[in-house]
Amino acid sequence: MNEQLCAFAQQKLNETLKEERLIKAIYQHNMVFITDDDKAPYLIKFVPIKDMKRLYIERDIAEYLKETTTLVMPKVILIGTFQEYGYLLREMVEGMTLEEALKTSNYDHASLIEEAGYHLARLHLKTFDDKGIIDRGLNVIPELIYTQEEFNHFLKIIEQKNLLSIEYIRYLKSLDIDRLFGKGENVLCHADYHLKNIIVSDDGMKSVIDFEWMSSAPPYDDLAMFVLMLELEGYPELIEIFYKGYSSVKTIDKHYYENVELFKVYRLVTMIAYQASLEQVTMTAFFQAIRAMLDTKLNSLVK
Repeated sequence: MNEQLCAFAQQKLNETLKEERLIKAIYQHNMVFITDDDKAPYLIKFVPIKDMKRLYIERDIAEYLKETTTLVMPKVILIGTFQEYGYLLREMVEGMTLEEALKTSNYDHASLIEEAGYHLARLHLKTFDDKGIIDRGLNVIPELIYTQEEFNHFLKIIEQKNLLSIEYIRYLKSLDIDRLFGKGENVLCHADYHLKNIIVSDDGMKSVIDFEWMSSAPPYDDLAMFVLMLELEGYPELIEIFYKGYSSVKTIDKHYYENVELFKVYRLVTMIAYQASLEQVTMTAFFQAIRAMLDTKLNSLVK
């Protein structure tokens, strides 16, 4: 199937752009292909057709953020279907990911992280009455996200795959997720805000990408996700700088700080369950890293 997707991506890209372009595959959560030459970059990604609504959400959120922020947003060129997949073809914002930038000495790391906090808070200024998935037009479709029921589903996957000890599973089942995410206002959440989804340039933070999981929910998961990735990549000293950037726009409430380790555990559980549910784990090294981190955090919490 990968070869078929690659051939279709090549054909669709050349047909749409009306020129021959080279592409290469990047296997992440979705099947992704990007141009591999020195011309303006483009990307085409595939998702299961049942999740195709995510592609329309990504397009519409990009248009919304283009109008309401100073960030550069990639233009979506085309959305369509191929066999059992939906696909999206879009421009790529030129620059370096924040993850890559932190590995060089060419950037002011603290300034970039502070900007990341600032722009997340700006996104969170948009509020909603209900919790749920963001649809086209920034409408909220009520859905059981950040709930006990959803969390139990994730735990069932992990338990079936024998990825955690019985003791840890028992502890996770005892967590009151409805209480954890039952406080705080519902804001426009990115739901995948991390170092690889932020693009920087010589002038600082340039863009945020991958909006397909956007939702209306309390801000806690977005905050914990970013902090978790800083920890995973070895930058714990930048966490307070991230909080500083966020707090320059929006206050981080006491409930988050009191439960931050639980919010991190929640995010780790969701990522591990998602990877484990795939027919083939697509990010093996990352999967092992987050499993190890979850073990470490649960060992501390269970004691």
